[in-house]
Amino acid sequence: MEGRNISFTFMANNTQAFLILLTICIVEFLLLLAIVFIWWMISFPKFSLLLGISVSIALPILTYYFFRNKASQNITVVLSTTEMEIQWPSKKMVISFADIKSYSAVRLYQETGDIERVSIRLKNGKKIRLSATTGLSDTEPFREFREGFDNLAQMLNIPNKLTWEEKLLKKN
Repeated sequence: MEGRNISFTFMANNTQAFLILLTICIVEFLLLLAIVFIWWMISFPKFSLLLGISVSIALPILTYYFFRNKASQNITVVLSTTEMEIQWPSKKMVISFADIKSYSAVRLYQETGDIERVSIRLKNGKKIRLSATTGLSDTEPFREFREGFDNLAQMLNIPNKLTWEEKLLKKN
């Protein structure tokens, strides 16, 4: 890797967008459920409460299904021997390896799916977390980045820290 840059482009989880989508689905469910119960209480020919509850459950599930791709974003990371450049859709960040206090580059195995994760803690206290989940995106390009970053960080003797939960969930 001496004297050259390696570029990685992958889909990573956008936690903020996922939480917004989850909140919308929950509010949609509760609102539809309230409407169904009000309609059931005032309707003279009693409509099927089971049908109304089914619709109240189905619509938030469909909302999640159609908008789940918004919970991921395309990211480009360029690694060199001195710095890492991260290009999000709306911003760009350049991190010098000298500014990294510690990092964690792991693959977590869970029953719900694998999670590839890179967590970087900077000396100024800021944390940068990149992750990809098998259910939301293709993790293979992210896995290549994680392994490349991990190899470069080990070569540069950057401290590798694993949290207790990551050690607990890690296989092998």
